[in-house]
Formats: sequence, C-alpha cells, structure tokens
Amino acid sequence: MPYLELCCARDFPINPGYYFETCLVVGHRESEAVYGRDEYRIRTVLTSGRRLAGFGRYSIYNQPSIIEADPSAPVFTPLHKFSFSLTTNAILGPEMLGYFLELRAIDHENHFVSIALDSADAEVKWEGRGQFTINLRPDCLAF
Repeated sequence: MPYLELCCARDFPINPGYYFETCLVVGHRESEAVYGRDEYRIRTVLTSGRRLAGFGRYSIYNQPSIIEADPSAPVFTPLHKFSFSLTTNAILGPEMLGYFLELRAIDHENHFVSIALDSADAEVKWEGRGQFTINLRPDCLAF
C-alpha cells in the first residue's frame, strides 16, 4: 500500500497556528479514510525534502525540535488517477503552492515518486484563499 505526503520543495518557515488539511478525492467524493490534518504550534523551518503534511491521520506539533511531520497512513485505493484537496492558512494562493510543495508517493519498499505541484503532472484549482484541489495526470505516480 502506498503512502502519500506533502513535502517541502524548498525550506519552509512554519509559524504557530499553521495547519494543513488534506483529503484524497476518489471519483468526485472525498474519502474520509484518507483525511489528514497537521497542526503546528511552534515556530520552526522544515528543510527541503522534509515531510510537511500527510494523509490519513491527525497530528499536532508543539516540540521545537521537530524535523518533519509524522508519516502518513497507507492509502488503500488505486493511485492511477486521483485528486486531493488541500486547505491551509500557510499558503494562500496558487503561485506559492508549487514553489514550496511537492507530492510524494512512497511504496512499501521505500521507493518514491515526487510530483512538483507546479509541473504539468499537477493541475491546481484554486478554490479560494488557502483552498486548493489538485488533479494529477493519470499514472504520474507509477513506480
């Protein structure tokens, strides 16, 4: 079963109160089982390549020594074509989303594929301030 996570494409400054809510969308419905929330109550910087947010679990970070977010829960759905929603108060517009974030899919052998959110593989729909739906090109996460 693969794992999905949002990672930093560049160093990302975190302020207390930042949150990231993710939800896998299969077909046209959000999947409650793959909802995630990461809440930061600290000031820190997550460096490039580190996990910033995940799917399928809820985590709160209040230790200043954090180096990345908790791992995601496994995804029990085919990943050949899907989209996900992201709601955050840390990135408000689409121009910064692709600059700072990438989606990473990891298989059970720790092989991974990263998709830049400003690439042709990801279509970002800006739903409003800090609200995005990201549609991925079919099979872009093939291992």
